[in-house]
Amino acid sequence: MKRLAILLAPVFVCLSLKAELALKEIRTASDTMLIAYFKSTIIQSNEVNISDPSLWKLNGQPVAVAGRFMTEADAADHHIYLQTPQLTNAAAYRLETPHGTTNFVFDDRQIFCESIKVNQNAYSALSQVRYANFAIWLGDAGVRQITGALPAYTVFKALTEEKVAQGTLKEIGKDESSGDFVYRIDLSAVPEGGPYKISVKGYGCSYPFGVGGDFSRRLAHVSFRALYHQRCGCPVQEPYAWNIRMKPCHTTVYDTAAPIGEARLKVQGNEPTFNAHGGYHDAGDADRRTYHMDVPCTLLTTYEMFPRLFSDRQYNIPDQFDANFNILGAGNKIPDIIDEAEWGAMFWEYMQKPSGEIHWGTETDRYSPFTTYDKETKLFGTEVLDSRSAGFASGMFMHLARIQIS
Repeated sequence: MKRLAILLAPVFVCLSLKAELALKEIRTASDTMLIAYFKSTIIQSNEVNISDPSLWKLNGQPVAVAGRFMTEADAADHHIYLQTPQLTNAAAYRLETPHGTTNFVFDDRQIFCESIKVNQNAYSALSQVRYANFAIWLGDAGVRQITGALPAYTVFKALTEEKVAQGTLKEIGKDESSGDFVYRIDLSAVPEGGPYKISVKGYGCSYPFGVGGDFSRRLAHVSFRALYHQRCGCPVQEPYAWNIRMKPCHTTVYDTAAPIGEARLKVQGNEPTFNAHGGYHDAGDADRRTYHMDVPCTLLTTYEMFPRLFSDRQYNIPDQFDANFNILGAGNKIPDIIDEAEWGAMFWEYMQKPSGEIHWGTETDRYSPFTTYDKETKLFGTEVLDSRSAGFASGMFMHLARIQIS
């Protein structure tokens, strides 16, 4: 055992040497709250040292760490919230941290403010109601309200800084679902075009956004990319994505016919099995349920309404596979929106009995860990045969068949 420890020691030293924590950006949460944004190559919640307040200084003066937030993101992002004196436009600052020092000039048209929440893809030019939200959140320190008079905001063209709209934040109040205390930024006067940014005076600016078709068509691109990444039983790999999942996942299903329930289906492992591909993982787990049929039905309806807007190889998704659904390529001369609808519908063919009955879905016991799912160790079983599933699926199958033969 001692020899094993001696052999492993250099390995852990090498791993630690490769770990990298870097101060990447200065952001804001309010006019008195800076955010030191770090990226790391390892996942360790307390990697950023906040235990010694004297190591955190702004222009030579200590600043208090008000909160922190860490999230896994290739490999981890760390947000450290720092209480400061009121920030001043055009003032020069020097921030010292235990993990690096940076100099910056505060400019509320340049520094990103995490509290400004815009639709980063687009707003519809047809809508008469458009707005962004403003809400201060400080990680484990929770939410904050604005003290004093509400600040003014300006909407400007990101490329030329030409002002296109202005106003003052409007208090909405506490949002019960998120816990945020929300203020609103009216964007109804912003004309079609962009990219634009919002600057809240003394606080910082938003991510860029646009209004109208030149920007809103990206909504479709993002949606189809999301559907491909959520596919079940399909690799997710280059050139259609990063090399995230190199082989099909969740292809073995145990026929348990268990009661409908969220994350509490226990598979013994001796039940009959069948292979299945198609459908989508759920929000943060890997079940496939009846209400997922909404996806192919929505895609099919959208295509029927606007067929001329869709084509093959439009969204960079694979559509050619071998018998085990390893990817062979793309370009089958069928519009990508129909390929995606077929993928969503295909799973329910596997779930259908010769009698025509269809299971409600598949489940497992507790939620899957956040893996790439081809490394999944949990066993998934079927839920009960349900007339609602059969009814929904029969309409979906007929809808798809009508489009396939048209």
